[in-house]
Amino acid sequence: KKKGKEYDGVQYIPLFDYYAHMRDNGCFRVMAEAFVSASDGTGIVHCAPGFGEDDFKCCAARGVIDVGNPPCPVDDNGRLTKPVIDYEGMYFKDADKPIKKALKNKGRVLYEGTVTHSYPYCWRSETPLMYRAVKCWFIKVTDIKEDLIANNYKAKWVPENIQSGRFHNWLADARDWCFSRNRLWGNPIPLWVSDDGEEVV
Repeated sequence: KKKGKEYDGVQYIPLFDYYAHMRDNGCFRVMAEAFVSASDGTGIVHCAPGFGEDDFKCCAARGVIDVGNPPCPVDDNGRLTKPVIDYEGMYFKDADKPIKKALKNKGRVLYEGTVTHSYPYCWRSETPLMYRAVKCWFIKVTDIKEDLIANNYKAKWVPENIQSGRFHNWLADARDWCFSRNRLWGNPIPLWVSDDGEEVV
């Protein structure tokens, strides 16, 4: 028996070659991470940084991806895009069966089974939701976190325990704040742009 951390950094052959050009960035290597455990499933997960927060964080921390442009071959309508050319234009849920068939034909399926679990659906359209990276605007709260914590202790709180308890904990765990929205019911963001386009506020 070996511990998972002993495999950290070991290279493997990807199931598909669409992102083979990213191998030099550190793709297709085992990354031992705390969010994966053997108590829930096999203890091995595939990281897709364009489709999961933990995946994105671990790949970003290791410099595997460009954080401003993670690989995400699915468009706004849920259809596969380049470089996934074999399934380009196919709705992501409809691609499951042909992808599975291709993997079987390549001899890369060790076991096939069904796991029943909940899946999120849009309450308006009753269609499956996709969790994927989208372009957003963030306020870099992490750069001013220490100042926020220090200023919290300059204020007079009533009741006092909130200052060192709930509010302190919220500030200590603060992450960069996404203030943009990409849905019709989002708030517009006013931008002030200089005549030469060099400054945007």
